Amino acid sequence: MKLLTAIILLISFGSLYSQGEYIESGQDAYGFSIAAGYHPKVFALGGSAAVSNSGTFDFGLSYTYLFLQEENLMDKSPSTVIAPFVGFHFLKQTDTNPFALSAQFQFNVHRITSKDESGQTSLGSWALGGSVFHRFVISNEFSFQPFVTGGMIKPERPTGEPSPGMSAFFDLSGAFIVQKKTRQMILKPSVSISNDETVYSLSFLFVDLI
Repeated sequence: MKLLTAIILLISFGSLYSQGEYIESGQDAYGFSIAAGYHPKVFALGGSAAVSNSGTFDFGLSYTYLFLQEENLMDKSPSTVIAPFVGFHFLKQTDTNPFALSAQFQFNVHRITSKDESGQTSLGSWALGGSVFHRFVISNEFSFQPFVTGGMIKPERPTGEPSPGMSAFFDLSGAFIVQKKTRQMILKPSVSISNDETVYSLSFLFVDLI
């Protein structure tokens, strides 16, 4: 798999989940997240902010800074990504339905600055994913919510270079949740795999009802 696909996986780690996955149907909420992602050739730090409407639709924006370890990756560094994203949670967990389902889409604007600061290259890409998950309530304050996520990512290369094409990805993650009244604090480690590349990430999310 092309290294750029691994970069898109890193870009997606903070956005292909959202606060709508932690609230009930009919509830409105806002959320903030910070996250770090690691690949042997790329390290990423980022954050996102989003709002949820009726626990069904999420709208948000993420910003990620990529530290590129690959010297010949278009011979450019550093790199930043701004990514608007939307989420749709079309099936909620209930007493009769043990699993919840959601889908997410994001578009990435990937800006790479030349090492000599002589110019910038802007790339576009997108990611589409879907998740199935279940919330295990341990006590009034503690819960655990595992996720299985799959989807497609489509990175782009600069004009004149061949596109790496679409790639499938698979993600396993688990959210450790502490709830205080309407607020939830969530720690979520995850592992993303696409072809022969693996990305590890750790995210912290704060969610509160509006």
